[in-house]
Amino acid sequence: MRTVVFRVALFAMSALGVFAACSSTEPRPDPLSLEGRWIVSTSLDTFMFETGVPSPPDCPSSIGMYCSHRRADTTGRLSIVMTIAGDSVNASGARQFRLVSDSVSGLFCDQIASTLSGCGHVSPIGPTYYPEGRFAPTGDPLAATGATYIRLDGINEQYVGLSGTLAGDSIVGRLYWTQSFNRFPPAYAGSFTARRQR
Repeated sequence: MRTVVFRVALFAMSALGVFAACSSTEPRPDPLSLEGRWIVSTSLDTFMFETGVPSPPDCPSSIGMYCSHRRADTTGRLSIVMTIAGDSVNASGARQFRLVSDSVSGLFCDQIASTLSGCGHVSPIGPTYYPEGRFAPTGDPLAATGATYIRLDGINEQYVGLSGTLAGDSIVGRLYWTQSFNRFPPAYAGSFTARRQR
């Protein structure tokens, strides 16, 4: 009889130990954190540029000085690898992240087609380093509602803006890429998918 009771007691203790191990509270990843190494793949689908007026068919009139054009165009290429440091919270309670490193490369338009149909020629870009990173995670006033915004700024006014939905280890959305801030510079827009490598 004592043997049976002893075995039952051991079984009960073992079961409690397994339950305690399974129900222990382990730290969970922050669902809004951008920390980690990200691989960004893109599909550029739009090219934008500016000319003087008149510039038919977009701007047949001579009124004004400039005409902005937007064309369906897949000539550009862009890939990004970036590493973002863990976040901190500033005095106002806003979340802050720090860019550790990045590499931006691809093909960018260096000649507009004479027919104004889009880009006429592209040339290689990079790999180059965009030293400044700006981050607005979901909920930040700088980001669109429900979106995460990441902006990488180069040393010569070029920048990439990424705005998308963060879900676990991926961000999916739209991007804007230009080589200059001047007026309405040549720029590409398209979709992107960023995946975090842990």
